Amino acid sequence: MLKNYLHLLEENIKLIGTKKILLRLHAKQKKSYKEIAIQLGIGESSYRQYIQELAHPPIWFITKLKILDSNIFSKLENTNLKFTARKQITTLPKNLSNDLAYFIGYLHGDGFLGSDKKTVGFSDEYKNQLIKINAICFKIFNKKGKIRKVKSPIGKKGSYHLEIRQNVINSFLHRVFKIPRGFKDHLEISSEIFKNKNFLKFYLMGIYDADGTLPKNPEKVKPNFIDVGVKSKKLMCQIKLALKKFEISTLKLYARKTKSIAGKKFKKPSTIWELRIRRKSEIIRFLKEIGFNHPIKKKRMKKLQKKLGL
Repeated sequence: MLKNYLHLLEENIKLIGTKKILLRLHAKQKKSYKEIAIQLGIGESSYRQYIQELAHPPIWFITKLKILDSNIFSKLENTNLKFTARKQITTLPKNLSNDLAYFIGYLHGDGFLGSDKKTVGFSDEYKNQLIKINAICFKIFNKKGKIRKVKSPIGKKGSYHLEIRQNVINSFLHRVFKIPRGFKDHLEISSEIFKNKNFLKFYLMGIYDADGTLPKNPEKVKPNFIDVGVKSKKLMCQIKLALKKFEISTLKLYARKTKSIAGKKFKKPSTIWELRIRRKSEIIRFLKEIGFNHPIKKKRMKKLQKKLGL
């Protein structure tokens, strides 16, 4: 179960389903609406509307209620809350799950959080992968995004972009799992995922589905390989440690200099940190313990498994 994160969310996010608890809290004070409103430093009309849930109370209002009950966030955590920032309503998970661990892994790789505090975006060359990510998002948050085709500056084939516009989801991923908005320079695997081997497996599957590589035609390639590359050295060191939990050894971190990433050119060379698996025994262990679930990489994996006699 995830630690109570309600107090971490952006203060403008509103809660749906608070009426019983807030009315009970108000009754315990044995004061008028006006008296308590003055105590909290807000208008009587606003206080009355939020307590009776005639208007959905925002996080900042619940924070003020800690004056009346220091455990108000804990009490609300145990209710079936829904969330909204404007008109759209979404749900947030109370528990970590395989789907959420995979979703975060894939987001660390081929996704981003918009600095507009609204967007969660993903890019992939294959539409079927984004359809799957969209379905996972709906399962976790009860919200789907839109998929559109975009031209690629480095290739004729182009790629697909999935955009989920929802303040609540953006805030949850940023505040609870510390995923930076905008540039992903300081990524890290959350302790909740890292300490649980099962969730760690699905996280690794997600990031390898996004940024991992393996031979397109294993029968024609020698030697075999499974690699992954990310911009964050700290994250790559964590991935290396995570693989060790599955008794998978890799080569030393390799710093590859590049002047472009996904078609974006930089004035100064940027560093991509790569982790490479080369030994046959380690590749076999990776395929058995973690593997790929990306529709194209899964096909390549089956060819590689056949070549290795699995």
